[in-house]
Amino acid sequence: MMDTMRILADTHVHWYDSYDPAGFLRRAFVNLRARAAQISTAAAGAERRDLLCLTQRAGESRFAALRAGGKVSEFTIEPLPDPAAVAVRDKSGSRLFIVAGRQIVCRERIEVLAIGADVAVPDDGALPDTLAAVRAAGAWPVIAWAPGKWMFGRGRILADLIARAAPADFALGDSSLRPRGWPTPPLIRTARARGFVILAGSDPLPPPEEARLVACYVCVFDAPFDDARPATSLRAALASGVQPQPVGSRGGLLETFRRLSAYRCWKKQAGAQKKTS
Repeated sequence: MMDTMRILADTHVHWYDSYDPAGFLRRAFVNLRARAAQISTAAAGAERRDLLCLTQRAGESRFAALRAGGKVSEFTIEPLPDPAAVAVRDKSGSRLFIVAGRQIVCRERIEVLAIGADVAVPDDGALPDTLAAVRAAGAWPVIAWAPGKWMFGRGRILADLIARAAPADFALGDSSLRPRGWPTPPLIRTARARGFVILAGSDPLPPPEEARLVACYVCVFDAPFDDARPATSLRAALASGVQPQPVGSRGGLLETFRRLSAYRCWKKQAGAQKKTS
């Protein structure tokens, strides 16, 4: 029988090649400890497990490299019996779990996260087909908020989907890119009222300085947890309808604008370098 743990999970994690790997892991440990300190006193005494849910884009293979085990500077990577998870230990022996996952861009230009399995679902499929393919592959589908992606025609598509779907079909994801002080999106309010799981994630962008934001915005919930099978435990918790609470912070409007502007500049420079190489 699995023990019930307090789970801190960043459910939208990108680990780009532009990041310094050791610096990324150091920041993950620091930020998860900071998020744990934000939990109420009553909750702080519960035994805790920390999770990063990788959401790799097409062509990325970070998780496969992690499964090989080994060292990243002072960190030890340990493969687990669960094929969709690894454990990372720092030099003090503290541990976090990294769970496999993917980010898929649908035909409608809506982002779907596949959490808990390193699935092979291609981009450009229709949204309902993508959600079904993620479930069939054994992962948990999450429709991720992103700037401008839930507005106008796409917003109507999502509103209709939420009205027709069951909470067991998918979750919705919030992001640190949603500016602090903005009202909760109506689609999230509607979905939450209907019983859909709402998840929080950092969603860092590719510029190297964005690595500091991993685990800046996470969710917390209590659920049965098996240290040997973190991905299996996470999928079971989400399927049970657990309602996580967000912990951490999102940037203000100016900070979000700065992040997006820096990303556009970085992308332009990377494209120019690629042309000249």
